[in-house]
Amino acid sequence: MPKILLLLMMFLQPHEMPISETDSTFLRAIDPRVSKGAKRAYNSSVIIHSILKDGTPALGSGNYFKIRNHRFIITALHVVDGAKRISIIERSGDVVFAKVVLTNASKDFAVLKINEKLTYAEPARYSVDETTLIGQPIYHCGHPNETFFNLSQGIITNIEDNFFITDASAWPGSSGSIVFSESGKVIGVISAVNVGAPYGLPQIIPYLTRIGMMRDLSPNKIVEALMSSEN
Repeated sequence: MPKILLLLMMFLQPHEMPISETDSTFLRAIDPRVSKGAKRAYNSSVIIHSILKDGTPALGSGNYFKIRNHRFIITALHVVDGAKRISIIERSGDVVFAKVVLTNASKDFAVLKINEKLTYAEPARYSVDETTLIGQPIYHCGHPNETFFNLSQGIITNIEDNFFITDASAWPGSSGSIVFSESGKVIGVISAVNVGAPYGLPQIIPYLTRIGMMRDLSPNKIVEALMSSEN
């Protein structure tokens, strides 16, 4: 727990109350000339803090999304798998709680329902890129090695089964970051597992990062899962 307390102390600095859901000092920090994908990756990024069943804390990345009036988080399944408590932390240090409502183990993604809307992260419109190709530029924002809200870019370098391969840097802490195309569409989630290694092993080679595909995660599936969790 000391690490989380230190993390919150780092972020709990005086901050400006946003005028609306999509206006804050944090969102205006990124260069307005960058691509829509870079903006969405950065502005929607959140920290995922999980407490596992044995009490061990775990830290990962995720992103904040919207479909109509629904708000939710997507991350890698291995970031929250088996967690008894999941906290979503914004740049400001504000915290909301979440629960898993939809998963895909083979592609390593999880959809989380939050107990209230976020205040400082900007929800990215959920739309999946259906035509991802080798050589395509991509962006993601995560927290590698506790370097928080670190924006990375790269290209798709290969395609392997349910995963894209990219040269975009990703270290432990990047897992769960959503990867965006230049136009701001979702490509997949940083799974960050070593090719040929046991599932879930953090990938520590920065130029061989795996992205779990999300082409079959339709908006209807997400909304259905979010609404079913209310029953």
